[in-house]
Amino acid sequence: MARSDRTLSGFHAVEEYLQTNAQAKELLVAASNKRVEALSARAVKLGIPVRRVSRDELLREAGPRTRDVALVLPGHVGAGGADRGGRALRTGSLADLVEQTRSRDDALVLLLDGITDPQNLGAILRSAEQFGADAVLLPKRRTAGLDSRVARASAGATAHLTVIESLNLAETVSTLKEHGFWVYAADAGGTPAPWLKFAGKIGLVMGSEGSGVRRLVRDRCDGLVSIPTLGRLDSLNVSVATGVLLYELRRRYWAR
Repeated sequence: MARSDRTLSGFHAVEEYLQTNAQAKELLVAASNKRVEALSARAVKLGIPVRRVSRDELLREAGPRTRDVALVLPGHVGAGGADRGGRALRTGSLADLVEQTRSRDDALVLLLDGITDPQNLGAILRSAEQFGADAVLLPKRRTAGLDSRVARASAGATAHLTVIESLNLAETVSTLKEHGFWVYAADAGGTPAPWLKFAGKIGLVMGSEGSGVRRLVRDRCDGLVSIPTLGRLDSLNVSVATGVLLYELRRRYWAR
């Protein structure tokens, strides 16, 4: 494996990647069972070599948490594959998003401000894919790297999502508003989601568990939204909260 190459591990992440992309150098296999053989057959069909390795070799090449399979991705692959950091995702631009949603009133985008835990980010991306988010927007800084840990935690959702990196999330919020989006930041003091009034395209901003959405970003939003709860704890985990809010927003579109 060349120094510039990266690996994607986790059965679901590899499976989902191969469903949408054939840009891989080889599949490393250290087990023999029905699921692994089916995955190997898929790789061969796509023209991707399958290399049988020992478990020690797999761990050495793909990392200590790898089990059974890993996909070797060339470091130079760009949008639609894996970038130089080895990320399995579909990249996009804010301009493309604006153009693609120009005539729609059911667009839903997710903006993440300060999600630094890979497990949380992966779970959030999985919810975003499940509830049909048109894109996920991330700041270039103060965020978990979109690496194989995130892909594994997302159960392969990164292969189906469009991810857009933002140099300035506050400015991104303003741009979305200029193009017809209503943008709301999640905050415990916000309007309970079932009572939120909006029409048309919507953007949801989720912040870190420690400090929430930054003030500069929050002040650019149209308002704040919260989740009414009955328990004694003060808040939900950010990945759980994201799933709840995405469901509620998507449900409102479905109920029209």
